[in-house]
Order: sequence, then structure tokens, then C-alpha cells
Amino acid sequence: MGDASKISMVKATTQTRFSLLQTGEVDIVTANATWTLSRDAELGLDATVTTFYDGQGFMVPKSLGVTKVSELDGADLCVPPDPTPNRSPPTSPRRKASPSTRS
Repeated sequence: MGDASKISMVKATTQTRFSLLQTGEVDIVTANATWTLSRDAELGLDATVTTFYDGQGFMVPKSLGVTKVSELDGADLCVPPDPTPNRSPPTSPRRKASPSTRS
């Protein structure tokens, strides 16, 4: 862009980022904002091309020896309050994930 003084950074939260964009207070949101059809339709926002692909997984104690998501059947999950990707954890046959293990 050339001139850093022409860019103004605005602090936003997950609760305010889309309203700031809708009102024109910011021109772009550069954060972990998951694209959803409802955001396009309900908020009147257009997502640009996807610049980062992520996935979901589970961290479990290595001592459990878990190697497949199906081995977590009946386990309690700890997720942040209402983040879009965690509304449907990858436990169905259509959505597979590999658990990450730590020693």
C-alpha cells in the first residue's frame, strides 16, 4: 500500500466487527470471520475469496491413546461460547477430524 499513515486500525470484537463494517466505520475486517450464507443474506455483506482454510480437531491427553474421533463417543467437549465453527463439532461421518495429541 505504500504509506502506512493512510491506514487506520480500529479495534473490534466478535460482537462489533460486522456492525462496524455495515455502518461504514471500517472498510474491511481482517479477522477470523467464518463465511456463512446467512451472513451474506442477513447482514448484507459480501465475503471475498477465502484466504485461509482451517479445520477442526480435538486435543486429548496422549495417555488416552485416542487415534480416531469415534473413540471420543460420549466424551464432554470444551468449546468457546458460540463460535461459528464449533456449532457443529466434526463428529458426524461427513466431517472427520484427527485428534491432536500432546505429551
